[in-house]
Amino acid sequence: MNIDQARREHAARRATSVVERYCQVHPDSLLAKKIADRSVTGVEAYQLLKEFARDPKTDVARPDLLHLTIAHELDGAATHGWPISIVIVDLDDFKKINTELTHVGADDILRDVAEILREGVRDSDEILDDDGTVVRWGGEEFVIVLVGANNENAVRVAERLRTAIADGFIGRRPNGKPVTASFGVATWTNLDDGEWRDLLIKADTLLARAKAEGKNRVRF
Repeated sequence: MNIDQARREHAARRATSVVERYCQVHPDSLLAKKIADRSVTGVEAYQLLKEFARDPKTDVARPDLLHLTIAHELDGAATHGWPISIVIVDLDDFKKINTELTHVGADDILRDVAEILREGVRDSDEILDDDGTVVRWGGEEFVIVLVGANNENAVRVAERLRTAIADGFIGRRPNGKPVTASFGVATWTNLDDGEWRDLLIKADTLLARAKAEGKNRVRF
């Protein structure tokens, strides 16, 4: 099986699982009722969920469905034995950027960073899933889900993204100040216990370490 076919099959399984999990959590929702009376297909329901969970400012996903997606991916990883990595990205000194560029200019930076992250994930050969894996976690923070990426591969992806951000905004801040981001990378393997929250907490702890050690770096 080639990578494109594997990605298509994986995407189909994820769509079914996320919709089922959503309906279990929200059995009285309009979407659950539409699925029950067959007004929409599972694929259509998943597309509706993705659109509902899209962040209008950056055009990546909001965190609404993140826990459902990660829970599915952890189940798949346990079944198939592949790893899953979480990368948390936080723009450095964003309050200063807001002050320098006003909210309008800072929002432009956020949108461009989101595009760098999305394109970087899409072009990566290290992962199985390149659809819907970049999430705006809140403010200037993003979460990236890298299915099939072990820690070494996830760190490689994070380093590429870090460099792309550091090189991508020359001249956008006054006095030549750079735009940079810090990264925390955590990886789950089928030898690990725990749930999706544990993986996020571990990545967030590593992100805090990157900030404390000087910013503009990846910690894993």
